[in-house]
Amino acid sequence: ASLSAGNYRAESVTYYVTIGQGNQDITLTPAEGDAEGWSAEEPSMTKTLGQQASFTVTGQAAIGEPEITYAVTSESGEGGTSADVIDVESSSGLVTIKGAGSATVTVTAGDDPGGLAQGMSVTYRVTIQKGEAEIDTAEIPAASTYGSAPDALEDYQKATVRTKGQEDSFQPQPAAEGDSALAYQFYRTESGAINETESDRFSGVPTDVGEYFLRVDYPGDQNYNAAYAVVKITISNADVGDITAGYEAEYDGGEHDLAQIVRETEAVAAIPGASVQVTESSAEPGEGAQWQDSLTVKDVADSTSGTVRYWYKIAATGYTTQIGEVIVRITPKDVTISGEPVTEKIYDGNEALAQPEDGFSAGTGIDGESVSVTASGTFEDANAGTGKALTITYTL
Repeated sequence: ASLSAGNYRAESVTYYVTIGQGNQDITLTPAEGDAEGWSAEEPSMTKTLGQQASFTVTGQAAIGEPEITYAVTSESGEGGTSADVIDVESSSGLVTIKGAGSATVTVTAGDDPGGLAQGMSVTYRVTIQKGEAEIDTAEIPAASTYGSAPDALEDYQKATVRTKGQEDSFQPQPAAEGDSALAYQFYRTESGAINETESDRFSGVPTDVGEYFLRVDYPGDQNYNAAYAVVKITISNADVGDITAGYEAEYDGGEHDLAQIVRETEAVAAIPGASVQVTESSAEPGEGAQWQDSLTVKDVADSTSGTVRYWYKIAATGYTTQIGEVIVRITPKDVTISGEPVTEKIYDGNEALAQPEDGFSAGTGIDGESVSVTASGTFEDANAGTGKALTITYTL
């Protein structure tokens, strides 16, 4: 037998399908340029304090377009101490780094507005490693001269600390109130300062001429690792200064010590233990010069000239040895001549002046020194007459 369509009748069937809300998921992605230190598996972000000020990690919902928010839900410093590690903008996910430590950021997707998925949250771990500090020693007085070098440690405590590679410094906190946050110690050698060699330590603050090495230590804190710097401190010889030394006077019959004259100048008198020596030389003395502790001048012939010159040498601890010239100028002393010339004579056929019987004498004004005087003179002619010009020459 065969079947016929006319033997059947079709009827509609209704059935119902229920679609439940999907399981939401959030994908975390660091912003371009912030990927260094990101681990998607954990997930986590690791940064070093001071390398950058902020970073961004955003969340993307797998279902729908729910609102995404961000919040810091835990923070801790080294050893679990409380710390202010990061801040996060709730709407953008921008994280601002504030200190070293660890923190948890919770990223939340709200309920989907279309009802496709319920809200949910994921977290990622943030680790901010301690920053590298460096010590800026630019303000420490590294060069000075003897007598003006600082003599107190406080004068050297000028260092500052900054994040390595950055210009702005930060103020480290001392361990106790009243202490310096940085430690300063002088050493005699650079290697001693680097290795903190006990036998190379210098007690106190150096003030003598020489090279010393100042080590500055930053002990570190909860945000930065320890650091140190070594500064070479140079104390150089001081200059004696300008010396205007010499003897300029009228002949007085006395002996004058050039070395003592130099010692009594203001600059030399101010130097404790200064040694002064002098010598005579027609040119500036060299290494073979014969220096003397005393050299006296007295006569006009002792005055400085093209062949007669005098030099001083000043030496003192902490001072550069200085050589200079001592100028000597002794001028002749005027004398007073007594005795009257004979202005009259009987014609004898020549112009010569007649000598007085008691002669001439000269007063020096210096005890123990006398000068003999001879005189010669001529009339203007040999003829008899009055009112004639008379020329007299005195010889001492």
